[in-house]
Amino acid sequence: MVFGEIVEPSSRAFLDDESIDFPEYESPEFRWTNKLEIFSDIDSIVFTETKRINELFEKIILHNYVLVNSLNNCLNLYKREHSLIAVYKEPKVTEDKLTTGQIVEALEPFLKKIKQIYTITSSTLMSYCEKSKKKENLECFVESLSTKNSYNFGVRKLIAPNLISGLGSNIFSYCIYNNLICSSFIFYLNNTPPDSINSKPIIELAKNMCLSPNSFSTRMTAPIHNLYM
Repeated sequence: MVFGEIVEPSSRAFLDDESIDFPEYESPEFRWTNKLEIFSDIDSIVFTETKRINELFEKIILHNYVLVNSLNNCLNLYKREHSLIAVYKEPKVTEDKLTTGQIVEALEPFLKKIKQIYTITSSTLMSYCEKSKKKENLECFVESLSTKNSYNFGVRKLIAPNLISGLGSNIFSYCIYNNLICSSFIFYLNNTPPDSINSKPIIELAKNMCLSPNSFSTRMTAPIHNLYM
């Protein structure tokens, strides 16, 4: 060994844990706008995430719901009759930021009381891995993962190596560990603006969940110039 040479173990198995300084875990501060209520009359909860899904829910569903609580400016809870919708958004302020695992921890008091749990997320068509799918002819399609006895409304099972990430994966893992009933859905979408055609599978799933979505259509207007955008 020469002066200044850095020698690293050839395998992590040779690392000495005592020589590594791990920061102590600090419990996050859960800031609810209202006291967290354990709803005894709730049959189902739907978790939504990603900008595309959240924007569509705001446009066709959430106006029928009432905002009842908010967690650290990143999770909003909406209630209507016997159902809840939890909308997850990345907070803009660093001090409000919670990991998705910490959000599950904050929701634990009433998750075990709910009969049916759903999660909805999205990704791009190009990220989907399966050679047999002709993605150039598709606008949107959905696949799912479900626990035993959960409703998945006949949606095809998600095929490996594709996966669900984010809050949905944490909720689903928590449900498996605690023997809760859960279905997680992932929509694969093209990059065009949402309209009644490429959003149809999402609207159909919302109807199956009895979320009472309003039908909508997006009118395409011709540009005032002939420039290609």
